[in-house]
Parts: sequence; structure tokens; C-alpha cells
Amino acid sequence: MKLSKIVCGSVLSFVFLVGLSWILYDGYRPWSQFLSALGVGRWGFLFNLAVVQFGVSLVLFYGSQIDSGDFCKSYVMSFGLLTGLMLVVIGFFPAVDDWVGDVHNVFAIFYFLFLVPLHLLLAGCLDELLLRVLSVSVSVCSFIGLFVPGVNQFVFQKLIVLLELLFYFLWCRK
Repeated sequence: MKLSKIVCGSVLSFVFLVGLSWILYDGYRPWSQFLSALGVGRWGFLFNLAVVQFGVSLVLFYGSQIDSGDFCKSYVMSFGLLTGLMLVVIGFFPAVDDWVGDVHNVFAIFYFLFLVPLHLLLAGCLDELLLRVLSVSVSVCSFIGLFVPGVNQFVFQKLIVLLELLFYFLWCRK
């Protein structure tokens, strides 16, 4: 099985597990809480499992292609590998109120920060216009969510995740 198909299945699994944890989380407020809140509590393992398995699929996908020799591809693969590793750490360290939550928060910030160059580089390497547009959208939304004061970061986080999942699902379908 091609690794891209594993990423595709991982996207579907992520959507299912996060959706299930969202339904089971009593009192989750998407407009005023980050997705990471779903990783705490009785059903938190569903969210954390979703994040870890998606991260592992990205690590396997990008890691298998990192030594291609192509300049564009090597930088894309390096940033892709880093974002996958960060997702794994985010999933293993839930957003609780101690040092574990601090680790989670630091890696979450770096994850969204690394999405900016990853998706700008990806956009430059892709042929399909829709994938380029989605990739640039992830990059721009990540930048806005991180650096523009006054935006609702809770909403932007979900928009970024949705765009990135859509990007990977469309990219891996080939």
C-alpha cells in the first residue's frame, strides 16, 4: 500500500475520532476553546489518538521521501517531517494544567508556525491549482492565526485544521 493512501486513511480516521470526541465531550465550546480541550477528560484519548496517528502517518510519508535529491522536495519533506513529529508530541502530551500542558502548548505553537513555510513550499512544488490554493490558504491562515492581533484564534485553529485535512485528503487521493 502506498504511504499516500495511509495518509488519506489517517485523515478520515482523524475526522472520525475528533468528531466522536467532540460529540462525547460534555460542554465543549468550539468558539471559545481550542481543539486540544478535547484531549482532556474521560474521552480525551480519542482526540489524542487521532492527533498521534495523523502525525505518525505524516512522519512515515515525509520521512520516506526526504532523500530525493530535489531541492524543493527536500525542504518540503523536512518541514513535513517536523510537523508530523510535532503532532505526535502534541498527542502524547494532553493540554492539562501542568508541565505536560506546557509541552503541548509549545509544540502546538511550533506546529502552526511550521505550517507557514511547509505549505508555501508545497504550493511552489505542486502542479494542481486547487492544491496550490489550499496550501497557500493553510499558510496564510496559520500566519494570521499566530500573528494578527484581535482574530478569534479558536476559529482560525479549526479553519487551519480543516483546510490542512482537506489538502491532505485531496493530495493523497491520486
